[in-house]
Amino acid sequence: MTSSNVTIKYGKTQDSSWYTAAGNPTEIKNQLILFFDLREADDLSPHEVVLIAQGIAQSTSDIAARLGGEPVAENPWPTPPTEEEKAERKAQRATQKAASANSPSTPSEPEDTRKFGDILSAIDGATTKAELKKIWVNPQYAAATEDAEVKKVFKAKAKSLTK
Repeated sequence: MTSSNVTIKYGKTQDSSWYTAAGNPTEIKNQLILFFDLREADDLSPHEVVLIAQGIAQSTSDIAARLGGEPVAENPWPTPPTEEEKAERKAQRATQKAASANSPSTPSEPEDTRKFGDILSAIDGATTKAELKKIWVNPQYAAATEDAEVKKVFKAKAKSLTK
């Protein structure tokens, strides 16, 4: 097999950062999977892994440049909720459920009244760690990722998907 180089650029300017992987296509694919933490990309072709890595690099750069995003701390997974927090949330849901059952209203979609309900619903609906990570880095939820409750729910979901 021939040896190749693949350079993943983080931006379009001359002084943008880049990452270069070298070797045969399989080696390059493995380097990119490791560097970009693409754990679920083993069944993809080297070409597909390069495209995904390029997308991650450029979107990460865009978030940092345009939205002031910064790399997540050493432990990107928030801590899971404590038993007390779980009980509190359960009680809140029970209160909301009882209130909605007692109020005569027209049938409609239940609204998520929690602060940052959109991201919390998205986290609850995630079925893989990759899907969960996409939710976390989605610019739409940038403000929500700083919230302590959101971090706790996120970390708990990540832990449950690891099992």
